[in-house]
Amino acid sequence: MGSAQFIGPMPYLSSANSPWIGATFSYYHLENFETGAFSVPGVAKSSGTFLNSGGNTDSVDADDGVIDGFGKNGRSLFLGSGSTGITFTFNSATLGSLPTYAGVVWTDGVGAITFEAFDENGVSLGTRTGIHADTSIGGTTGEDRFYGCIHEGGISKIKLKNVSGGVEMDHLQYGIPTQRFSISGTVSFRDLSQPSKAPSTLKLELRTPVTALLFRTVTATVNPDGTFTVSNLPPGKYNVAAKEATWLKKAWGDIDIRTGDATGLTFDLINGDCDGNNSIGTDDYLILNSSFDTSLGDAGFDSRGDLNRDEYVGTDDYLILNKSFDVDGDD
Repeated sequence: MGSAQFIGPMPYLSSANSPWIGATFSYYHLENFETGAFSVPGVAKSSGTFLNSGGNTDSVDADDGVIDGFGKNGRSLFLGSGSTGITFTFNSATLGSLPTYAGVVWTDGVGAITFEAFDENGVSLGTRTGIHADTSIGGTTGEDRFYGCIHEGGISKIKLKNVSGGVEMDHLQYGIPTQRFSISGTVSFRDLSQPSKAPSTLKLELRTPVTALLFRTVTATVNPDGTFTVSNLPPGKYNVAAKEATWLKKAWGDIDIRTGDATGLTFDLINGDCDGNNSIGTDDYLILNSSFDTSLGDAGFDSRGDLNRDEYVGTDDYLILNKSFDVDGDD
């Protein structure tokens, strides 16, 4: 049922950094392993032992009551074979249904880290990989990252591993949200021959805050007055950017739709990106040149060169491209 959406790797020092904390769930559980026993409702772990405080333990930083760059004084889950990893399997009979949100925090290990989620039938939904391990095994927390997945058909299990050495993790969390939210705002498309020629759609990228990794791309319908609304979005914190056709990408910044809708986003988009690579340069000139002095219906007409959308590629389009030459859109 639908595609999976992966979140992370996100820096994580306390439960406040979870993209899901604060959202309303029909049920939700965050397990910090501080009891030193695996008493997580409706979940089985494939392997791993608990590390007590001290030594090389690398718990989530805040679990000992203070964020100080070290997780030695908390507890974590550890497996000596990092390449094997630890799998958490969810029991729908115990929980009532499979969670649609599931994630865990990687706290220590060596090499590339891989997070994998599986659908309701045990089929892999894909992976998210990160490279952020430092060289310390002394409980440092600057490398700690949250990995998560959202899948509306249900998540049967998740797995976290790294390339070599041991793997350590903390703050397993999962649940089903009871609400979904919307984002809305206004977009202006520069340099049109007339307002009625504006695109009727707008592509919005939802990205993970801080790391800006792509979470989901959605298409909004743009009304004649430039307003748009995208509804039925999963609760969370996201970075939002807009891009459409020959206009450069523009980032808005972070939004929070864990407890309510996000409104008032505004995008003023720069025109001239004929090839759609989010940069205005020589390649865009070549596209425009190749169809110069042609109209809609003529052989050789290329709508990508018709920047002002007057159905003719001519001097006005060159002027639009010239004024923004060598400009890049936001990342």
